[in-house]
Order: sequence, then C-alpha cells, then structure tokens
Amino acid sequence: MNPSKAFVFAHHDSAGLLRQNTRQLLERLSKEGHVVLVSTNLTTEEANSAPANINIITRENVGYDFYSYKIGLESLKNPEKYTHVCILNSSFISFDPDQLVAKFLSRLDASIDALGLTFSREISPHLQSFFIAFSRHLFLSNPFSDWWKAIEPISDRQTVILKYELGLSSFLLANGFSLGSAYEPTPMSKCRALCHAIRIGMHQPEFLPFSKVMIDLNQADRLNPTHFAWEELLDQFAIVKRELVEKNPHRFDLSHLYDSYGKKLLDITW
Repeated sequence: MNPSKAFVFAHHDSAGLLRQNTRQLLERLSKEGHVVLVSTNLTTEEANSAPANINIITRENVGYDFYSYKIGLESLKNPEKYTHVCILNSSFISFDPDQLVAKFLSRLDASIDALGLTFSREISPHLQSFFIAFSRHLFLSNPFSDWWKAIEPISDRQTVILKYELGLSSFLLANGFSLGSAYEPTPMSKCRALCHAIRIGMHQPEFLPFSKVMIDLNQADRLNPTHFAWEELLDQFAIVKRELVEKNPHRFDLSHLYDSYGKKLLDITW
C-alpha cells in the first residue's frame, strides 16, 4: 500500500448495505492509501464484512455528505504525511475501479490545489463534490482547515449544495487556490450536450438568416456534466451517476450504458 494518499468516502445506503461496486472501489482505493468510510446508514453485519484495512465511522444521518467529509477529514492522523487527500461519495457507480482510480490519479499535479473529477458552471463555477482531491499545500493551510471546521450538520439538500458544494469552490477561488478537472470536455462533446439541451427545451440557440443556427459551445459549461457528458465519463472513467440510472431526469438514451454494463447493473439493487 502507498500511504501517500488518504481517501474519505461518504456513504449512505437505504438498506444499510455496502454494495458490490462500493466494496470493489474501496478495495482499490486501499491499494493507493488510507481509506476512511463514513456512513450514515450501515448495518453492523455489513461493517464487520468490510475490507479489514478500511477505517469505518458510522454516524447519525444528518448533514449529508459534507458533514461526513468533515468527520472523516478530522479523523486523519498526521495529515502532513499525505501528498493528497481525496473526498468521494456513493452517489455514483464505478464499473471498473482500476480504470477510474488510475485515470483520476494520473491527473494529479502538485500545481493544482483541488482536482475534481468534473467541473461545472451550473449556477456558479464549481468542482462537483462526488470526487475531489486536495493537495498537501491546500489541506494543510489554515484557511482550508477553518472552512471545514465551520461546517454544520445542515439537513436541507439545496442549502448544502449552495453553501458547501458551490461554496467550497467559491472559497478556494477567493483565497487564490487553483482548481482543475480530470474530465475535460471536447468541442464535440459540448456540441452533443447542447443539442440534447435544445431537444428537451433547456437551451435556445440563436437563429440566423438563410437557415443557419449559431451555437455557443461555451454554454455547454452551464450544463451538469454528470448528465450531459455521461457517455464520455462512462468511456473515460467507467462511472455513471446513480441519479441518471434511477431517474434519468433529462430523458437520455441510455442504450450505450446498458449495452456496455447491463449485466453489472442487474447485479446492483437500489
């Protein structure tokens, strides 16, 4: 095991289980460093059957993932020994933990203070909080420590998103820290995202004379990449957000997902 990294995993499962895809991801992460699992609903039997090298903390189901992150970060001993500390949660399905971890960690760079798997400008510019890595320079800084200490167990989802998920990136930028994203959309992926947004009425293109249409590809940055770039995230990182599978709110054609991972999806119960 390489002890140079730490991973704080915020977990919740309605049935109190550690699903197979979560177990496999935790086992893969444990090969890269120290893993802390903070769960708001985990049965004793499931906790006892977890990988032996995982530090498990169970707590009351309040405060959403950011309060789990806070508790997990506070549990780290001698944090100065880690080159990076990562936070991630159980809101996504990892079909190939080797592909995900290798790809994400390969993007780590000492010059980037906070690397998210994805970056969004929906509402305001922010790293999406389901997977973010913090550099030693950042997580040992006093401003960063103070920001996490101030987190409260807020149980209103929208408030948590605005104050903590969006607030974290706003805080980092305001204090001069750098942000980066492991996933980088191409012009073609932005075009596909905008075309779908047009089809469902989320985006209005500019119509020009002579049957021409103007599309500003930068407008795609305001779309949630875990939905509107789901195919690229699946191909590059072998992940998909649970919400996309469970609700598919934007009515995507998910045939590519089921063609590639249908058997594994059948093995996952919600």
